[in-house]
Amino acid sequence: MPKSAEVNTHPEPQPVLRFPGHAHSDLPLRRGMNGLCRDPDFDRGLLLASPGGRSLIDFCFDARGLWLHVAEGVHSVHVNGRPVQHLAFLRLGDGIHCEGVEMRLVDRESRARRELPPSEEDERRSGHRPLLLRGLCGRDHGRAFPLDQLVRVGGRNATIRLDGADETVAELFQQSGKVWLSAAEPLGRVRVNDEPVAVACLRPGDQLGFAGGERYVLDVPGRAAERGVAPPAQKRKMPDPASDTAAAAPRWRIPWLLVAAVASAAALAALLWFGVR
Repeated sequence: MPKSAEVNTHPEPQPVLRFPGHAHSDLPLRRGMNGLCRDPDFDRGLLLASPGGRSLIDFCFDARGLWLHVAEGVHSVHVNGRPVQHLAFLRLGDGIHCEGVEMRLVDRESRARRELPPSEEDERRSGHRPLLLRGLCGRDHGRAFPLDQLVRVGGRNATIRLDGADETVAELFQQSGKVWLSAAEPLGRVRVNDEPVAVACLRPGDQLGFAGGERYVLDVPGRAAERGVAPPAQKRKMPDPASDTAAAAPRWRIPWLLVAAVASAAALAALLWFGVR
């Protein structure tokens, strides 16, 4: 009996807000809305807003992904150095600043591993769909690199070239439906979800950062987690039949007004005509 093709299954990320250089403990983000407000005691700077309370920023975590919503009148929010006025789609590894407090979006489970797995058969014959490494900024912004074969990052002969890198910085390959990363540089020059790694097993949605500021995200071909789905504040409602009727009413008033105007003009002309005689 022939074996069925394996399906790529990846555990759901467990986003956590980390506060580097601050006494604030890690803050797991639960499903739904997670609001942050000012700390009245100024010990931590920010804390979870009470249900129904006013918040500075809200993290909306659902099947569409993780969105950041900025409250009206708040102007000191940045994601990866860029100001956010209303909405922003977040990825693991993003840096967020609010009210002078720095936060990092990480996963509760580390991607770091002790060593690479033993080599197996050619991934192109293993029946797994290749994943993509998509550029988020710099010269490779928007470009996608398939991981159906070994991908080198860094030097002149690498698949992905980095400014200022003469030698290979890291290698990525896909094996048994998983993507592995091996960093050739000292620890700290390659980061996965803002965590320095030497060897890592990656998942879709993970963000890779390099010393020069280049950032890439591991993506699945055809996935619409952040494309084709309306953000939380832009969901469209179904039209109300009553509103349709009200909107359609003016289109029927115009002919009646014309008829009334013509009739009035005809009556006035008749009065003038018979009045002269």
